[in-house]
This record gives sequence, C-alpha cells and structure tokens, in this order.
Amino acid sequence: MAKKLDNASKSTENDFENQYDSTWDDEDDEEQRDRTKVSKQQTHRTRRDLYAAKDMQNYRHMCRVSKQQTHHTHRDLYAAKDTQNYRPMCQVSKQQTHHTHRDLYAAKDLQNYRPVCQVSKQQTHHTHRDLYAAKDLQNYRPVCQVSKQQTHHTHRDLYAAKDLQNYRPVCQVPATWHPPRLDPPGPQSIKNAERSEDDEREMFNLKFYQSMIPSHPDGLFIQDFHEYWVRDYKKLEYTHSYIQWLFPIQEQGVNHCAHVLTQKEIKFFRKDKELKRRLLTSYKIMLDFYGIKLLNENTGVVGHAENWKERFQNLNRNTHNNLRITRILKCLGILGFEHYQAPLVKFFLTETLVEERLPRVKRSVLDYFMFSVLNTSERKELIRFAFEKFEPKEEFVWCPKRIQRRFLKEIKIRKAGNHETHPSGSESGVPRQTSKARKQKEKRQDQIRVPLSQPLQTKNSISCCCIL
Repeated sequence: MAKKLDNASKSTENDFENQYDSTWDDEDDEEQRDRTKVSKQQTHRTRRDLYAAKDMQNYRHMCRVSKQQTHHTHRDLYAAKDTQNYRPMCQVSKQQTHHTHRDLYAAKDLQNYRPVCQVSKQQTHHTHRDLYAAKDLQNYRPVCQVSKQQTHHTHRDLYAAKDLQNYRPVCQVPATWHPPRLDPPGPQSIKNAERSEDDEREMFNLKFYQSMIPSHPDGLFIQDFHEYWVRDYKKLEYTHSYIQWLFPIQEQGVNHCAHVLTQKEIKFFRKDKELKRRLLTSYKIMLDFYGIKLLNENTGVVGHAENWKERFQNLNRNTHNNLRITRILKCLGILGFEHYQAPLVKFFLTETLVEERLPRVKRSVLDYFMFSVLNTSERKELIRFAFEKFEPKEEFVWCPKRIQRRFLKEIKIRKAGNHETHPSGSESGVPRQTSKARKQKEKRQDQIRVPLSQPLQTKNSISCCCIL
C-alpha cells in the first residue's frame, strides 16, 4: 500500500514537474489510446449485461415463482374473498333476487299511491272535469248572462226579422188594389212590355210559366215539370236549380241562371188565371213532396198526405227544404195566394210544437215561416198560437215581453172561465147535473129503452142506442 502511494506521489511530482514540457506529449496520447482499445459498442454491451444481471438477481430473489404461478395464486385469493362476502348477502338465485326486488318496489310504490288517490281513475277524471267546468263557466256567465239556446234564438230572430222586414213592405198590396189595364198575356203583350221604358229587365219568369222558354240549367218547360217530375222524389230532393224557376221571388237564389221577379211580372201573375193555375199545380207537387195535401183550394187548408210519415223523415233529414218552404211562402204572398200562407204555417206549427214530429223544422217555422205571412191579423194569431204551445214560455222570443204578458193574462182568464163552466167534482167537459135534470134524463132513458128480446128495426132506434 505504501509502495502504491509512493508510486502515485512520484508520478504526480513528475507530472507537476513536466507540465510545461511538451516533449512527451505524443507518447502520452499513444499510451492513452492503448488503454481504451475497445469500441463503443463493446463498452455498451458490457454495461447492459451488468444491469440485466443485477436486475434479474433482485427479481428472482423477490419472486421465487414464475409469472403464471403468481397470477393463479392472486385470482384464487380474490375469488375466494369475493365469494365469501357474496354468499351471506344473497343466499338466493338471480331469479329469486329479481322477484324480491320487484315485490319491494311495487309494495313501496303502491303504499305511497293509495293514500294520495283513494279513488279510481274514472272518479279522478270526473273530479278534474268538474273543477275545470266550474272555473270555465264562472268566467263565462258574467259575459253572456244568457244560455246558449237563448243566445242562438236571439241571433236567428234578428237575422230573420231583418230579412222579412224587407220582404213584407215590398209585397204589401192593398185589399182594393187592381192591376193596371194591360193586354192579355201573350207574345204581343210581352213585346209591348219590353218596349216600355219602366221595364229594366226582360220577363223571364213570365215567359217560363207561359212555356216560351225552358228553365236553366235543367232545360225544362213548365209542362215537362208538371208531367214528369210528379212524385219523382229523388229529382225533387237532389236537384237544386228548379225551385227558383217554379217559385220566383224578388231575391236572388243559389241558381244564378234564374231571374229575380219584376214588378210587371207580378202584375201579370195576379191578373192571369192560367198563370195562377200553373203556379197552383207547382204548389201541389211540392206539398206532396213534403207529405202534405191541399184539402181546399179556396181556403188553402192542408192536411197529411198518405205517405206523410216517410216524407216527414226526409224533411227532418234534409234541412235545406226549410229554405225552399220559405221561398214558397214568399212567392205565394207575392203572386196573389196570400190566403194560402197562414194555413200552411199553422200546419207546421202544429206538427212542430204540438205533435213534435218535425224537430228540425221548428226553428225555421218560428223564425221564417210565421213572419212571412203578409196578413197582419193572421200573423198575430199565429204568434199567439205559437206562444200558447211553446215550452218553456220564458224562452219564447218571437214577440215583445209586453205582448207575452198580455197573452199570459188571456190564458189565465180562459182557464178561469173553463173552471167556472166545469166546477170541481164534475166530469171533464160535462157540467154538474142537478137532481131534477138527473131524473128527467132517467125518464127519457126509460121511454126509449127497448127489451132485449125485441130486435131493433128502425134507424131512429139504432141511433138512440148508439147515443146511449
């Protein structure tokens, strides 16, 4: 050791001494190259081997087992612990566990549901509907203050009143009115009328009833209609272009090929009997279509036709016939058949308000048919009749309230008079008989009584028995 130190100290001293001597520098370089005669690659491999050796030495010491053995050991321990903790918790199969959870959930859900509802779905639904309806109607009533039915009647009355208010002044003809002296209806009179300065339109309706032109767009002459359309109910129902030609009025209808009735045509219709006869034939055809029959041509009284039940069903089904009847009534009033209006309206009032066979015609009867009657006294009587038969009376809006109060008083007076005529205790419609009257009746019966063994031979005896 001492020797090594001495050598080192000597070399150091030599180096220190020769640090400024460059004579031996080249030799020093060769000597250094000899000491490092290995390549960089050999140096690197040596270091890699030492590192690997140390690393694997430490690794084998720590593990002492292969990777595969270590992995299996850990999987077994984990599975053992996991299964050990799992079995006490479940103790049931997957299917049993699933059903158990479903039952618990259903129990909790229904436990919270029943106290809240306590009613079925249907009861809950009705309860909500009632609350909503109450709130809705609470806001609705102050605005309207009338029922839906009353509101509807009021609006229909206003429209019908305006329409018929414009209709009646045009049609009103004084009782002493006579048409001006004109030439008889014919080609020459029509030619003269066309030349007149007062006439602004050609008289198409008059020409149609005189069989000079056909109707449009059907192309029918008046004779064809009277001959081939009688009781052809399908054509009468589903064709909508003939009614404006058969019953012309001073208003434009849905058939724009038809023409409005002119004042000169009205004068000719009112004067000519043949034209009125043809118009009456058209009226009878339409009455038969509605199940009605004209009983008296002088008074205009009508009644049921033989097939009235079938035709009334059609009348209830197809409400556009209400418009046709309104047009017919207006035409009758314009062209000289005013006395036909009231009987037809009275018939419809009876069928709707009393018999209740035409419920879908009722509104039109009250709004339009009744007020198309030109005669004021007849119209008032129809309104009175409608008020007496209408129920409930507080919803009757076809005359002023003061008139309704007067009608009510008259009804009460009439009932009181009937009560005095037929006091209580007597049979309905038969006054109470005194003892003297009863004895006289029994005496008459004894005089006309015939023994059962004797046959009845005279007509008088038969009528007496029938009376008894």
